[in-house]
Amino acid sequence: MLSKLVRKNNSKHLKNIFSNIQKRNYASNSAHPLPTIADLASEQVFYPLPNELKHAPASQVTVLDNGVRVVTEPKVGETAAVGVFIGAGSRQENVLNNGVAHFLEHMYFKGTNKRNQSEINTEYEKAGSKLNAHTSREYTAFTSHCLKNDVERSVNSLAEILLDSKLSQKDIDQERLTILQELEDVQQTIEEHVYDELHRTAFKDSGLGLTILGSENNIKNISRQQMLQYQKDFYTAERMVLVGNGNISHDSLVKLAEKNFGHLRKTGTVRPLGELQEPVSYTGSDVRVENHDIQGLHGAIGFQGPSLSSGDMIAINLMQFILGAFDISQGAPGKYSSSNMAQYIGDQGWAKQILPFMHGYSDTSLFGVKFVNDGGEDTDVLMIEILRQMTRLCYKVTDAELERAKNLLKLSILSQYDGNLVNVLEEIGRQTLLYNRRPSAAEMFARIDAITVKDIKRVANEYIYDQEPVLVGVGHCEEFIDYSWARIYTYQWRL
Repeated sequence: MLSKLVRKNNSKHLKNIFSNIQKRNYASNSAHPLPTIADLASEQVFYPLPNELKHAPASQVTVLDNGVRVVTEPKVGETAAVGVFIGAGSRQENVLNNGVAHFLEHMYFKGTNKRNQSEINTEYEKAGSKLNAHTSREYTAFTSHCLKNDVERSVNSLAEILLDSKLSQKDIDQERLTILQELEDVQQTIEEHVYDELHRTAFKDSGLGLTILGSENNIKNISRQQMLQYQKDFYTAERMVLVGNGNISHDSLVKLAEKNFGHLRKTGTVRPLGELQEPVSYTGSDVRVENHDIQGLHGAIGFQGPSLSSGDMIAINLMQFILGAFDISQGAPGKYSSSNMAQYIGDQGWAKQILPFMHGYSDTSLFGVKFVNDGGEDTDVLMIEILRQMTRLCYKVTDAELERAKNLLKLSILSQYDGNLVNVLEEIGRQTLLYNRRPSAAEMFARIDAITVKDIKRVANEYIYDQEPVLVGVGHCEEFIDYSWARIYTYQWRL
């Protein structure tokens, strides 16, 4: 399929789309948000996608009078997925109640004023449905994967769980032990630890720098009143999206939404999530967590990037693929990679893993490279090489590198539109919260192909060249590079 996409992307119709996108400056203006669906509606019909996607039904959106959004994306099959996405997570917390959003997520499964936990679990088991939930920094999601004739029950049950939970003190106290165990598990996952430290030092004066689970002390002391206050403040109509995917009727889901969520209070206008956030403050800095019980060094080098709705985000995503990745534990040494960075570091044997990352949010992002090595004397040259490769994007990117990155990003995009129902559901909910709409596959492909080598260099210069990095090291940090040297290498390399 991908080869067909690459060949078809040379059509004259596609060139017209690219020309219009570039005229509107979507690809090059970092301040320009994703356009509305109407902006590209007349052009999308000409985009040469494969039939599997070109003829796929478009998303339908209805906004209830109180601001609750209902979004459906139909797909032929015997199953459906429905979910409620709420534009609030750990970012809406403070140091005193950090962890309350995640704690609430757990409590919703403990029973309602009508049914206990056992009765809810039995209902889902009999129906053959799967109920899941998770909390992120900017939103909380509750989803149900069910048979096509079980949508009404699933929506009714999700509404009951979210809006009529008992939140008994006994259940709260019992659940503390479960969450404390989860915290211990997360702390033993070194990758999670690295990314938590990355956020903590980059956004130290913001809710974005808080962890999702909260501290041990907070988990032990979060009160029922704090949970109720969080619900009151953030479980509001304009922050809520009901999403359906699979064999599902839009009109039927709208009726279910009106029945179950139409009574919720509206506290503001429906807007993209970024317009609801408190301004975030970024600090270039570094943190080192010495722990000799950890084998080697797990580190990360990051920079502040644009918001997920920025036109520059496509370029940031392409930069990740240009940099490349490898992991020798998976039998993929970097010397066999087509990426300059992965190939060179792999040849030198400086690292066991190289992994570009991007943590995107409604009004900012963190992007960079995570690495794992033995923490030995090659650590400083490894970090310098990563910085050199990132800075290289400011002035030297080849057409071949960009074409390879585009094909890889397209493959990733396809999975967001034609993958597992629950995964697609997640993307629909997330994008609706972020952009207040669901961009089409045609638009995303057009955006990718509109990016030029010049765009990559411009974006790299804006977000990497002579900018303040954030550095994190966990484990053996003795050879970790000094921050002042790292800062120098953001502008000194022009080889």
